[in-house]
Formats: sequence, C-alpha cells, structure tokens
Amino acid sequence: MLDSDAVMDNETSLIWERSPDHSQTRNWQDAIQYCYSKTIGDRNGWRLPTVEELLSLIDACQSKPALPLNNALINITTYYCITSASFILSNEFHANFGSNNWNK
Repeated sequence: MLDSDAVMDNETSLIWERSPDHSQTRNWQDAIQYCYSKTIGDRNGWRLPTVEELLSLIDACQSKPALPLNNALINITTYYCITSASFILSNEFHANFGSNNWNK
C-alpha cells in the first residue's frame, strides 16, 4: 500500500515520494543508500530517478517549483536535484528545473 506517502504519475506510471525529506543534504553515494533503505507506504528498495524521469515532471510554464498545477506532490522546496546519473549536470539543467529535489 502506498497510503498517502507516495503518488503515481499517471503519464509515466512512476511512483514518487509525495513529500520528500529535505532535512539533510546528501552526496550522490549517500543518496543512493538512503533511497534504497527508505520505506515509503510499506514499500522499500527505492532508487534515485534518472534524468529523464526527473525531467518528465517539469511543466515549463511553471516555476518554483516547475511542476504542473494541481500536482499531488508537497514540500518541494530545494533547488538542486540528485539523479541516478553519476555525472554532474550543468547549471542550465538546475536553472530550468527550478525548485525540485527528489529522493525516490
């Protein structure tokens, strides 16, 4: 059961944490381990999203956060994102994405 802790994106069928934990900054390796050991809605073994999965959430008409209106996600406040990619993304990606950081 996901309860209200996670939501499904109907366009991609991906499941996202509804209210990501921003209480601690993590490096890439720590974020991978954090996600893998996290339990959300009775499910565990989460992972970081790919760049493409993260970009699928963007609504270019919105900003801070760059999410579609009336989305079910809450507590989306931080600027930088961590993805499963092991390379550093350009500042252009960060600027275009706006205020989002996902741990899934």
